[in-house]
Parts: sequence; structure tokens; C-alpha cells
Amino acid sequence: MSQSPENISAALSDIKASDRYKLGWKALTELIGQGRSFSGNESNCFFLNTRDGRFTDASAATNLSLYDDGRAVAVCDWDFDGNQDIWVSNRNAPRVRLLHNSSRGGNWFALRLKGTSSNRDAIGARVVVDIGDKRLRSKTVRAGDGFLAQSSKWLHFGLGKKDSISSVTVYWPGGESEKVSGLKINQFNTLEQGKGQAVLWTPPTDNLAIKASQITFNEPNNTTRTWLIGRIPLPPLDGIPMRGDSPILINLWSARCAPCVAEISEWTQNEKRIRDTGLDIFALDVGLFDENKQNSSPIKFPFNTGEASPETLDVLDIFHRTFVEMQQPLPIPTSFLLDKKGRVAAIYKGHIKLSTLLDD
Repeated sequence: MSQSPENISAALSDIKASDRYKLGWKALTELIGQGRSFSGNESNCFFLNTRDGRFTDASAATNLSLYDDGRAVAVCDWDFDGNQDIWVSNRNAPRVRLLHNSSRGGNWFALRLKGTSSNRDAIGARVVVDIGDKRLRSKTVRAGDGFLAQSSKWLHFGLGKKDSISSVTVYWPGGESEKVSGLKINQFNTLEQGKGQAVLWTPPTDNLAIKASQITFNEPNNTTRTWLIGRIPLPPLDGIPMRGDSPILINLWSARCAPCVAEISEWTQNEKRIRDTGLDIFALDVGLFDENKQNSSPIKFPFNTGEASPETLDVLDIFHRTFVEMQQPLPIPTSFLLDKKGRVAAIYKGHIKLSTLLDD
């Protein structure tokens, strides 16, 4: 996982803190613009408190070492079996996971508070539990817990092999403290502020249909399709009419690029289908301006062909960077789809499917 620096390098030690802060943000912005990742392709981590001032990595043992781009985590007893389950949201698929805890744990009890003179949900209340092992257990009712998440308002206390409770004290948000009696082990209990007596709560009897689902992932796709909602006219390019009676596709390719050749060949074989849509294609060879231009060769292409000059490449690259934050050179093949008014409707990076192109 990502590590934070523990000290400042000698080169930055003489720079004042505010300037170091600015330099740090500048470097971070440049890395993001280059497509760098903070912690890409890293599994999630779960650390277990070993009660000696240290933590141990229990990610694999708990089956939480998932290769998800995880964000929010919420804890609750989803099926009311006394085990804490975990909901996780991700930026990638699956967007939401329920990690069902089916382990056989020890004794426990759960407590739900209801405020009267304090807020009804008892947000801010703290519960301290003594089970006689010289180690107090405490939990606080929170409105939000962690990043973009809120765990259950049920406070769950694990007791291990203990089958009795010495004392339970609630510190309400208003500052009052209250001793609680009548708590049932391995049960759900509720407490109303000022009553001092816990009440047994019976979970719903409906059996929740919790079934593990098989997750399938798509094969990696090297094609990116950017559809522009607000269309902007493309600056003039040498030899290419920007306005006409039909949409046009400007394609950057090279004979040394296998996906480029495959794309050009597909368009050649489907000339009639393409022309029936009214689409006209301009294939601009970028290989004519590289050091290995002798490797580039002309093709029998039924549409328009030409050379992509350095000026043309600069115009297309700058236009692309206007809409895409990632500041990387355009790959090949890259195509720009223009409507009849010369406005860019879509940008394709990689070999675009013919069906997608025709639909657009």
C-alpha cells in the first residue's frame, strides 16, 4: 500500500513549509495528469489490533484482500445472527459488496439507544462495558463513520467466552451518565434514556435471501470512447473540410501499428455500410514523420488518405487535452468524429468497433 514519507529530503529542507506544500500539490497534479495511480492494482488491506501497540496484516485470513478499488466501508449485522457483516462500495465493479460473516463467534450483545432529552438517535452517546477482565470496551453512536459511510446504530459488543456482564454505563450527549441493567447476552437490546432498564428486541423472522454471486469481469479493453456533451468546432486542419453535407471521421494511424491496420482493413471491407450512413473518413498517416518512415507503406483505402503533419498533430493533441484531464500524447489509432457543422462529437482512442462508430 502507499507509504507516506517520514522525513523531508535534504533538497527540500531549506524550503519553507508553505513552498513545500505548493511543490507537493504541483507534483501531485503532474502525476495525475500523466495517468499515474495512487495505489493501482493493489488489494484491500485489513489490519488487526494485537493490543500491544501494534497491528498485524490479516487481509488474506479474513478474505478482505480483494482487488477492488474500495472506498466506503459500513459495518452492520445484516442478517441479525450476531456476527458483524461488512458493506463495501467501490469505484469499479462490483460497485457494492456485502461481505457476509458466517463465522462461529463467541458471546455478544447489541444495544440500540433512544434519546429523550438528547437527540432521538442518541448521536454522540458513548457506551462503556465492563465484563470483569480488566479491559473496558467502549463504543460511540455516530452519524457517519469513515469515508462516505454510516454504520448501523446498533452497538455490537463481543464478549468472547464471557457469559456475564459486570456493568454497562451510557454517557448521553447532554453529559448525563446512566447505569444499565437487564441486558441479555446473545440478544438485541434497546434502551430509552432515563429508564435504566434494557428491553429485549426481537429481530424480524423473515429469512433474508443471502446468496453469494459469481462475479465475472470483462476482458481488458484498450479502447476509450469519449462522447462530448458540449460540442466545440475543431480548429481548421490542412486539407480537411470542416463543414459539409455529412459527418466526417479523422483517423490517425500508422502502417507499423497492428490495431491501426486492422481498423483500416475493417473499414475497407465495410465501405458500403459506412457510405450508406453518409460518413466520410480521412485517414492521416502519422508514420510519415517519424524516424522509421521507410517502414510505413501506402494502403488501398477507398476513403480519403493523407499525411498528418506535426502542426495537425499539435492541433488534435491540444484539442484532446482540453476535454481529457490526463495529459498524455495521443495514442494510435485515434479518431475524431465530427458532425456536419465541424463540431467534435466523439473521440476514440484505440481500435473502435465498427458497430459503435456507425451507431454514433
